Amino acid sequence: MRQPPSSEWPLWRVLIATFVGYSVIAALLYLLATAPPLIAPRPAVAGLAVALVLLAVAATLWSWKTRQWWPRLAASAMFSLLFLAMSLTSWFAVLRGVWLWVVVIAIVAAYLLAWALPAVSIPLSTLLWREQSSPQTPAGRAVLKWALFVGLGGAGVIGASVGTSLVRTGQANVAYLFVALGGAAVAVFSAQGVSHQLWPDRPWARQPDPMEKRGVS
Repeated sequence: MRQPPSSEWPLWRVLIATFVGYSVIAALLYLLATAPPLIAPRPAVAGLAVALVLLAVAATLWSWKTRQWWPRLAASAMFSLLFLAMSLTSWFAVLRGVWLWVVVIAIVAAYLLAWALPAVSIPLSTLLWREQSSPQTPAGRAVLKWALFVGLGGAGVIGASVGTSLVRTGQANVAYLFVALGGAAVAVFSAQGVSHQLWPDRPWARQPDPMEKRGVS
């Protein structure tokens, strides 16, 4: 079973990196949900953000301690879930009516399909993971550049401005749209990448019979 480099980190380093990283994402989620237009009550959003951070830290520590498949899955899923939550929150600020639910359902369906893709089609999952990690086609390189800019760079920078200058100048919808698109891209791409990497180690996979390895019938 392949282990990430963080599996060799000391406990204090894992705690600091996990808490700080997820707290930044949760703070952005809180900002998006509570900046005008107000989407949900601030205490409820704050409670959700804190709960997500605590769950993410607990899952990461569980994975670091046991190095087993299910804890690794839980820890990895928390990252993509936070970005999915940011995306859906932003869509609620941008759209209204039936189109809102069409987009929300489409994004959630794509997210679930990304997790299930290795079970559905290993060749397609392998192709998509290769194009994410080391793009070999112009389309793959273009998508990777877009995801990095909008999902990790643009979404963070623009999202952090939602509660300040952009709201006052009436450009908040543009910022929400960037975060909505970028958050969805990061959530779906990370879910597919994690699912593809964890799939070979799934505990229910059929293990070869020792007698078969020896060629004994």
